[in-house]
Amino acid sequence: MPRFWSDQKSLWTEALGGTAVPRSVRLLTQIHTRAANADEAFRASWRLWGLYRQAGLSDEARTWLDQAVQENPLPVALLDRAWDDVFRRRILGSLPPTIPPGPWPTAADASKASLLRQKLFLGTRDLAALGADNFVSCLALDRDDLWAGTWNGAVVRWSLTTGQTDLLLGPGPSPSPVKALAATSWFLYAFQDTQLRRYSKVTGVWRSFPYPESWTGLRVQGVVADGEESLWVAYLGQGLWHWTAGEWKAVDGGGCGPFLNALASDGTGGFLVGTKDRGLWTYRKEQWSPVGGSSDRVPTNISALALGPEGSVAVGTWGEGVWLLETGQLHPLSLAGEYVTGVAWGDEGPLWGTLEGLGALQNGVLVRLGPTEGISGGVSSVESWGGRWLWGTMGNGLAWWSEHENSALFR
Repeated sequence: MPRFWSDQKSLWTEALGGTAVPRSVRLLTQIHTRAANADEAFRASWRLWGLYRQAGLSDEARTWLDQAVQENPLPVALLDRAWDDVFRRRILGSLPPTIPPGPWPTAADASKASLLRQKLFLGTRDLAALGADNFVSCLALDRDDLWAGTWNGAVVRWSLTTGQTDLLLGPGPSPSPVKALAATSWFLYAFQDTQLRRYSKVTGVWRSFPYPESWTGLRVQGVVADGEESLWVAYLGQGLWHWTAGEWKAVDGGGCGPFLNALASDGTGGFLVGTKDRGLWTYRKEQWSPVGGSSDRVPTNISALALGPEGSVAVGTWGEGVWLLETGQLHPLSLAGEYVTGVAWGDEGPLWGTLEGLGALQNGVLVRLGPTEGISGGVSSVESWGGRWLWGTMGNGLAWWSEHENSALFR
C-alpha cells in the first residue's frame, strides 16, 4: 500500500514500531476510532485482523477482516475473507465466495487464490473404486447422464442430477479398451477393441456385434447415431462407414481420403468429417466437399469436432490449436501448438481439452486451466452440462470444473 499522512502519526509509529502485541492492539483500536477517513480506518482494521490472526483469536480476527472489507474491498482483502470462509469457517453453500481475478501483489497471494479456486470449483471422481479404470478413453453426454469408457474395457454411468455412479460393464479377463461411445434414446453403443457392444437402457442387457473383417475398435475415431439402430463411424485408415441393425457398409470417400480422425453431425442431416491429412470436409447426400474458405492456411490434422449454436463449429486439431468454423470460413481461436483431444460447447462458448489441461472461450476471452488449477494428467475427452465442464483424465478418473456452483457438493 502507498504511504499516507495521518494526524495520528505518533500512535501509528508506536503501534508499528515493535511494541508488545496487546499495546499495539489498543493503539490500533484507538486509531480506528479516531480515523480521519476510510483509508486510515481500513489500514487500522487490516493491521488488527493480522494481529488477532497471529494470536489465534480467529473470531476477533474475522470481525476486523469484515470491517476492513467494508471500508475498502481490495482484492487481497476479499481473497482473505473467501479463504477464511472456506478453510476455517467451512462455509461452502450453494454459491462459492467471490474470488477477485487479481492481479496479486505477491506470489503467496497468487498461490492462495489458486488453491481456493481448486477447492471451490474443481471436483474429481475415482473410477477405480468401482472396478473401472482411471484412464478414461471417451465420454458421451446423454441428457443428464454422463457415460464414460475406460482403457480396461469398463463403462460407467454418472447421473449428473443425483450424483450416483454405476459400473454398467466391468473389465473382461483381458483388457479391451472402449474407444468410443454413442447414446440413443434406447441404447448405448460402446466400441471396444474387439467388438461393438450395445447396452439396452430398458432391459439392462448387453449385446455384441462383430466388426468388419480386419477392424479394430481402437481405430474408431468418431461415431454419430442418427437412429436407434443406425450409426455412422469414422475409421482411421478405412474412411466412413454406416452400420444399420448389425450390417456394415463402407461409404465412398471421394476426395476426403481414408484417414478420418473426427466426425460430427452438421445439424441439417449431413456430417462434418475431420481427416488426419486433408483438413475438414462435409458429407451430405452422398457428396463430399472440402471446408475452410479461401485462407491459405487452414488446419490439416483435425482431431475433434463439436457443433455449436447457430451452426458454428469448434474444430480441434492435432498440433494446430482450436479453430472456429463460421459461415463456411475457418478462423484460428487458440495458439498453434496445442494438441486438442476433445471439444464441446459450454454456456459461453467452445471448450476444449488438451494434453496439458483445458481451454475455453468465455465472453470473448480465452481461459486456460492447467496444473496451477490442479488439473494434471491431461484431458482425454470433454463435455459440458449445466455450467459444469466435465472431462475424462489420463489417470485420474473423471473431473469437473464449475464456477456456477460449489463442486464440494458433488464430491
